[in-house]
Amino acid sequence: MSMPQVMEANMRQSCFLKDFSKGMAGNEDFPFRGNIDLECLESLLENERHRVPLVYITVTNNTGGGQPVSLENIQKARNIAHKYGVPIFFDACRFAENAWFIKQLEKQYKDFSIASIVKEMFECVDGFTISFKKDGLANMGGSLLIKDDGFFNKAYPDAKDRLTNFQILAEGHPTYGGLAGRDLKALAEGLKTITRQDYLEYRIKQVERFGLKLLNYDIPIMRPIGGHAIYIDMDQFKQLLEKYQDEVGGGVQGAGSGGVRLVPEAQLLAAGREEATCGYTSKKLLRTVVDKWHKTEEEVVPPDEKTSTKGVSIKTIWARDIYKEWEVSVCSLPQGHSGDHHGTTTKGYTLEDTVTEELSYSAKQKTTPPKPHFTDELPVVDVAPHQIIPSDQDTPDDEAITPDEIIPPYQAEED
Repeated sequence: MSMPQVMEANMRQSCFLKDFSKGMAGNEDFPFRGNIDLECLESLLENERHRVPLVYITVTNNTGGGQPVSLENIQKARNIAHKYGVPIFFDACRFAENAWFIKQLEKQYKDFSIASIVKEMFECVDGFTISFKKDGLANMGGSLLIKDDGFFNKAYPDAKDRLTNFQILAEGHPTYGGLAGRDLKALAEGLKTITRQDYLEYRIKQVERFGLKLLNYDIPIMRPIGGHAIYIDMDQFKQLLEKYQDEVGGGVQGAGSGGVRLVPEAQLLAAGREEATCGYTSKKLLRTVVDKWHKTEEEVVPPDEKTSTKGVSIKTIWARDIYKEWEVSVCSLPQGHSGDHHGTTTKGYTLEDTVTEELSYSAKQKTTPPKPHFTDELPVVDVAPHQIIPSDQDTPDDEAITPDEIIPPYQAEED
């Protein structure tokens, strides 16, 4: 039997993702948004069976940013495909991630292990393709696997031999497929690690935290948040940009007159004016402060049999910046003016040091900054990027004068 012509992907693409196009951002009513549309599948196979060589389901589905497929949907899709004698395959690159979502969202599987859910998933298909650089946790490799007694092997009995012969010529014998021994060992370890509940919990929750952070900044994203990626709703994001375009543009143009930006202060103050401003700058040291703790590196550490470490641990490197806080004054009068300087006064910061601390946490432990710490005695401030004075534009101490010598504009008007 010859393989029928593969149907063009764009002819039926819209019917396969369940409710995907309806309210992309904000619609969390349907958690399994990677599901194949079963009604559409049934209609397609009933009317155009001769054009469909196999049914393909991606777990999890990349189109929605790692959206899961329910086990119920997989089983029903299998039943429909086999009803018409059509094989069903997985793109299984994120199979363990999908199993984690099944455990979380399908009540009947909440007490199943990840490995047992994976087994239930793969019993439904006649074969699958997989990149081992994803849920194989290996740095290279991929595979095509075909079930001996599956529908694909029955429909195309010579396919396995033809593929195997080609593989030997192009990649190597099926026992190693062109991979080195070290890569095969890494893959064996990766496939064991990926089905660990604590590992998947940590990895997927990391993506969830990132998605929630974007939502806090009103950035429209695909919801519910998937397993390995965050997708931005570009239609709504474009509207958001257009909404704030005037404010952002006005903020940049008016930064000089408002005294918000420090560097190069004189140029910003002169923007939009015909005559150059004085730009005389002075500074006064106020105090030593610190910024909030922030993570600079995070690493998942697998269990170590030699040290009897149980479970996955998370190694985190925290960093905290120490600044000098300055009161910076800039004269905005015309260049060459006589008398006292008049202008704006703002706060600026120069980086003095960065302290780091390395801490380890269990997979279920909340990652909190180091405490107690000697920097806790210093005032904590939120230092914005535009407030940092670069070292090459730092005013020397011997040029510093008191801010009283520069009179703000409102004081000059009152006088």
